[in-house]
Amino acid sequence: NESAKKGVAYYRAKQAAQRAVDTPTPNPATPPTAVIPPPAARIAPPAGSRGRITPPNLRAPLPRVRTVLVVDDSRTIRKLAAVTMTGAGFRVVEAGDGMEAVEKIRDDGTPDLVLLDVSMPGMDGYEFCRLLRANPDTSKVPVIMLTGKDGFFDKIRGRLAGTSAYLPKPLNPESLLKTVDKVCPAGAAR
Repeated sequence: NESAKKGVAYYRAKQAAQRAVDTPTPNPATPPTAVIPPPAARIAPPAGSRGRITPPNLRAPLPRVRTVLVVDDSRTIRKLAAVTMTGAGFRVVEAGDGMEAVEKIRDDGTPDLVLLDVSMPGMDGYEFCRLLRANPDTSKVPVIMLTGKDGFFDKIRGRLAGTSAYLPKPLNPESLLKTVDKVCPAGAAR
């Protein structure tokens, strides 16, 4: 690439000029000192460059991608949630039931958000949510319950288990994203 060639030529010429200026003349009467080259000896940066090249290790780090754990026994709901959350910039980890979700947290680390179905085989959503709240590493993770049970007592039971929000099925992607923005804002990544 042309600008890379110009940059290499610029630095080679700069090093050669610096060696020529820094080479001391043998005079035992005067101690060696650092010499600043006169303006005519300084080399201009190549045309089209900004003068400075930032080394890769000094560039700003990329922001960390937030992770959402989607726990639902319905593959359709998991895929809909995964597509919606990927579009919102999340990395998605899926689990089909509570026990698989426990393994995913152990293997992949603590997620930034959990989307959780209530009715699942084995460990239901309420029990899984209580497990999350009992563990100090996951106790602060927001949990959004996704369920077809939209009754008052179901919502109370979800709150008692430690959920952050409650969304009815069928899952509406717009309501999901609004709820996610409330319980897990963009600046809240761990």
